[in-house]
Amino acid sequence: MVTGASRGIGRAIAVALAGEGCRVALAGRDRAALDATAALCADGAGPIVVADLTDPAHDDAFRAVLDAFGGELDLLANVAGTPGRALGLNDLGDADWDSAFALHVIGPARLQRLCHDALARTRGAVVNIGSIAAHAAVPRSAAYSAAKAAMVALTRATAIEWAREGIRANIVEPGYVATEFNAPLIESGFEPQLLAKVPTRRAVTPEAVARAVLFAGSPDNPDVTGAVLRVDGGQTARL
Repeated sequence: MVTGASRGIGRAIAVALAGEGCRVALAGRDRAALDATAALCADGAGPIVVADLTDPAHDDAFRAVLDAFGGELDLLANVAGTPGRALGLNDLGDADWDSAFALHVIGPARLQRLCHDALARTRGAVVNIGSIAAHAAVPRSAAYSAAKAAMVALTRATAIEWAREGIRANIVEPGYVATEFNAPLIESGFEPQLLAKVPTRRAVTPEAVARAVLFAGSPDNPDVTGAVLRVDGGQTARL
């Protein structure tokens, strides 16, 4: 199951999984975009879930996917995310903080809980999509950065607490990825300055992030759990 599968990194992960022969449940809020992802997944496209990860009222939609999969799940990829409003720390209101943590921490934690038994039956894996912003603060992104740092803690706690049931949990942290998620950076003309700080001098591709997710979630890597995998062109190596 891949949340945020309607575009960008989530779409790339879903397509990569389908390419490996997986049947992939696609979750997001945009039905038309999810249908487009499903077309790219071809025979690998599983159930489509049009739901808001932050709304507990939509939990039944995710339970229906688990039922469709016979109560078994090999991989949960928590990808859904948004940078939120680009505001300075003093301008962020409670609603901004609530929104960031609801989408990047509370929602994924609740979905993990819903999927726990299905993952335990297969000795499956959770792979969360974080951000290097958890470690290298980005101006005007305090709520987002803090939420992504909390996601690291959630992932590590999951790895420790669920290990006895054979469930692994890892987090993949992309650097700058040129998707519509980062459109404000491109439109503001800030992209060249950002890439100047990346040793490889290029943006990370969604497909590169997808390959890291396949590695972190693969049953061929049973000892990889509680790990932070950065796909950032060496950007945080400068820290």
